[in-house]
Amino acid sequence: MDELNNDTTEANWSFKHGASVYVVNLVLGITFNIVFLIVIHRQRNLQDVMKLLYRMLAIACLINGISWNCWSLLWFAVKGRHLCSLITLIFMFPTRLTFVLIMACLCGINVNKYFLITRPLRYHAIVTPRRVKVTFASSLIAVLVFSGCNFPVPASPVTQQDIEDCVIKSIVLKYRLGKLLSVIGYIVPINISFFLLLGIYINLVRILRRQRKAVDNLEMHAAPGDPFDGSNLQGHWKQPGLRGRFKGIFTVALLSISFLAVWAPLCVAYLFPRASTGNWLNVMDKMATTVCWVQPLVYLTTTKEAKKHCIDLIRHCVHFNWA
Repeated sequence: MDELNNDTTEANWSFKHGASVYVVNLVLGITFNIVFLIVIHRQRNLQDVMKLLYRMLAIACLINGISWNCWSLLWFAVKGRHLCSLITLIFMFPTRLTFVLIMACLCGINVNKYFLITRPLRYHAIVTPRRVKVTFASSLIAVLVFSGCNFPVPASPVTQQDIEDCVIKSIVLKYRLGKLLSVIGYIVPINISFFLLLGIYINLVRILRRQRKAVDNLEMHAAPGDPFDGSNLQGHWKQPGLRGRFKGIFTVALLSISFLAVWAPLCVAYLFPRASTGNWLNVMDKMATTVCWVQPLVYLTTTKEAKKHCIDLIRHCVHFNWA
C-alpha cells in the first residue's frame, strides 16, 4: 500500500510539474506572438517579403504553441484509450503541420535575406511577385507532404503510435513503422533546414571577408590625401553599403540558431533511441515546446525598430491600465 501511495504521489507531482511548464509556455507563446504581430504591422522599414514571412512565422508559432501545449496538458491529464484517441486526432496534425511551417518560414527568411545582401541591385528582378506566389504555393505543398503522415486518420501507424504513447504516458522510441514515420517527419525537415542555413551563412561569411580584404588592399595602396585614403575607406565601410545590407542578419541568424538549438537534443534522441531514457525524452520534449515563444522573443529583443515599437506598446498598455 505504501508503494502504491508513493507511486501515486510521484505521478501527481510529475503531472503538476509538467503542467506548469506547458501552462507557462502557452501563456508566453500567446503573449509574445500577439506582440510580435502588432510590432511587425507597425514597422515601416521592414521589406515587404520579409514582413510577409515574419507574419507567417508569428502565426505558425502562435498556432503551434496553442496546439502543442494544450495537447501536452491533456496528454498527461486524460486516461483511457478513447480520450487519448480524441486528443491525438484533434491536436496531432496542426502541431506537426505548424512545426514544419515554422522551418519553412525560417528558410524563406534566410533565403530572402541572402538575395537582399548578395543581389541588392537585381533583387526586384529576381524576387518578382509571380515567383513569390509560385514559391509560396510550392512551399505549402512541400509542408503538406512532410506533414501528410500525421493527417488525423485513426488507422494510420503514426496516429496509433501517438495514442499508445498517450495511454502509457511515456515517449517510447522503438523501431516501429509509426514511430519511424514520426521521427522522419521531424528529422528530415530539420536536416534540410540546417544544411540550407549552413550553406547560406558560409557563403555570406566568404562575401564579407572578401569585401573587407578588398577594402584593406585599397587602404594599403592609397596615397596620403587621396580621395580613397584609409579614413575615407573606413567611413565608406561604415556607411550604408555592404554593411548596410547586412543589417538584420544577426536577428535572422539568431532565429535560426535558436530553433535548431531547441530541437537538436530531441533529434539526437530520436537518432539514438537506445541511449535515451523516457525521463530525458520528456525533458527534451518540454524544451522543444518553448520554440513557440523563443522565436518572437529573439526578434523583439534583437531588432532595433521592433524594440522601440515593443517599448511603446508596453507604455501604452501601462498608461491605459492606470488611466
